[in-house]
Amino acid sequence: MAWLRERGRACEAEGRSEEALECLMWLGWFAGQSGDEEGAHTHLRAATALARRDPTTADRWAGRLAVVGAEIDTDHGHHARALATCRTLLERGRTGGDEALTRHALFWSATGLGHLGEHDQAVEAFEEARQMLLSRPDALAPPDRQVALGRYEAGQAQVWLMRAGLLLEVGAEEAARDAMARARRLGEAACEALAEASPRFSQAALFCLVRVLLEADEPVLARQWLLRVQAGGGAAGRPAPDSLAMAQGRLSEALVDLRTGEAEPALVLERLAALETIAHPRVRQGDLLLAWLRCRFEALEKAGRYEEALHTQRRWVDAKARLRARLAREHGRWTEETMAAWRAEAQAVIRTVVRAPLEQAARQFHALAQAPGDAGPADRTAVQRASHSVQRAVDIADQYLGVIRAERLRPEDLSVLDLAALVDDVCEQMAPPPGSPVRLERRLHRPTFVRGDTALLMRALGNLMSNAFKHAPAGTAVTVTLASVEPAVLLSVSDQGPGLALDMRARLFQRFSTSAVRKGNGLGLAMVARAARVHGARIEVDSEPGCGTTVRLLLEAVPHGG
Repeated sequence: MAWLRERGRACEAEGRSEEALECLMWLGWFAGQSGDEEGAHTHLRAATALARRDPTTADRWAGRLAVVGAEIDTDHGHHARALATCRTLLERGRTGGDEALTRHALFWSATGLGHLGEHDQAVEAFEEARQMLLSRPDALAPPDRQVALGRYEAGQAQVWLMRAGLLLEVGAEEAARDAMARARRLGEAACEALAEASPRFSQAALFCLVRVLLEADEPVLARQWLLRVQAGGGAAGRPAPDSLAMAQGRLSEALVDLRTGEAEPALVLERLAALETIAHPRVRQGDLLLAWLRCRFEALEKAGRYEEALHTQRRWVDAKARLRARLAREHGRWTEETMAAWRAEAQAVIRTVVRAPLEQAARQFHALAQAPGDAGPADRTAVQRASHSVQRAVDIADQYLGVIRAERLRPEDLSVLDLAALVDDVCEQMAPPPGSPVRLERRLHRPTFVRGDTALLMRALGNLMSNAFKHAPAGTAVTVTLASVEPAVLLSVSDQGPGLALDMRARLFQRFSTSAVRKGNGLGLAMVARAARVHGARIEVDSEPGCGTTVRLLLEAVPHGG
């Protein structure tokens, strides 16, 4: 570390920015491996700042530094942040045709997803990276290609092993056996590929395979694989001292020794004691800590040191609970960020792929319908019907975009507004023209202040009014009421239409829920429900078949607009 630091400073002083960047990147990586998360990201930020000084290197180095950052975050258990980084890298790699960046992003995405329990997505990401490399044999030199393929297989084996463990916990033994079989096949392929090629990564594959074989009650075969991987590459095949690979190798030895009984418990404990000096975050607080504590418990129990064994077991239970809680929090963050990304993507797709061409088609249909010519009444009617259908599709897209926007709002996004003025605006926009069979009436208390989002409340009220106009019989009125009912504000829309049965009222505000009485696409009222949740409002529906419908929103009042 000290040598790298001095070399980096010298390279930067001499204007050799590429070499200085390389030094900073490795300083960050080594800091992360030694458990210094803050130092790791400090070095990466310094490297990023240095890369930005030269436009010719900025883009190329941005991806490399982000990959290292994702690895550090994954090792330290910040899976949601690592996955967010990988999502950006995947987009950059795929759109820019950078296959190496794409494969790295897929690898760390898959690793994080596996830890979070998203096993299907993890396996798919590993397999996509593997197939990408297989389709381009010249992408890497043969030794590097062999290591990469072995790592993808080892990663998949680990995911299948984790899946098997969860399946066993819930009693799905047949599915667990299938998962174990897959883990074994992939683990053997990974060890085969990595035993000679990579002392560092072969230990990870071995650690996975040993656990699979011991679960299958094949300790002799586990011992054979252990010896084979240890012999791979000769002296150069030994993992570096105090490294993650060394921890994985020692744990593999301890697991096999405990099962076969070929080593005394005291020797196993001596080997395990060496792990206490390893500062890697996975050993200190991650999954390898659990494996180390469990091995130590079994060795102490076999040695007859029961009091120490009980203490170690308690540490294992506590560490497992903390790790599961942390993973649950990370999974929650990842889920929220993933849903936000999907909503943004859906929004973009609807705007560009759905709404824009439909709008254009609607304009063309309208022009055809209005153009003079020899078209007969039947042709004009067909064009008008088509135009109406296209316009309805545009309206559906608009409503869906409204639902998406509503789902992204939070209470902290709201501001104080005059609800009476807002209701006036919506009523002016939606008032039927003179002579219409249905009239609009409004009864508004002024002024009335609430904390809200103007666009969302206007859309919600507009949807309620539109729904009421659709079902109000000729000669009747749709009534909009705004009243003060301390400490709340009551906003209601009433019609004198056919009303609703009890079962329909129960699911009225579910997305895509419609009925024979209340026809539509089921999005408008779902958006009203979301608007109510965002504003902390309560929805009430008063309706009986044949007696009309009133929908009320009860919002919290803000005194004097303060």
